[in-house]
Amino acid sequence: MCINQHGFIHLSLASGSAPHISVEGYQDGGIRVVCRSARWYPEPEVLWRDLKGQPLPSSSQTNSREASGLYETQTSIIITENSNQNLSCLVRNTHLSQEKESTLFYISDPFFPKVNPWMVTMYVILVVLFGSFGLSAYLFKIKDCIQAPEGVLGFIDSILDILACSTSLLMVLPKYVNVSTLMRK
Repeated sequence: MCINQHGFIHLSLASGSAPHISVEGYQDGGIRVVCRSARWYPEPEVLWRDLKGQPLPSSSQTNSREASGLYETQTSIIITENSNQNLSCLVRNTHLSQEKESTLFYISDPFFPKVNPWMVTMYVILVVLFGSFGLSAYLFKIKDCIQAPEGVLGFIDSILDILACSTSLLMVLPKYVNVSTLMRK
């Protein structure tokens, strides 16, 4: 809007470029889709819509004024696997009742990040394995610090001695005694 030398107001209105939709990458468990359009005056209104024409909430929107005085707009939306994957971006000049729209057709399922069940299982097994190693190392380290009653330790030592002796006797006994003779008696 300008005022000329005669005091008249010169009002400028501009219908901008067609919206350009681009897939930007992964964000918040979905795919970030961005709509850009430039050369609008006054500041345009931007809407995301599904194919039925219902409005969708945008995750962010920025409008900036260029050196020429015209506006550039950028808005984004996060599409998840279960959300509307067919959408359009509508940019409109409310003063001129003009609008421009671009449509993004279906984003295929393989593009959406998924968690593989075997990866989850592997991570759980690794955590349990490292946890058990850590617990074993801890228990082995503190076993010398634990004081058991004298009678219990003596009893355990004697059982271990008996087992060791029995094993030794079983190994040596066949050399000196004929087992078949013992079986007949």
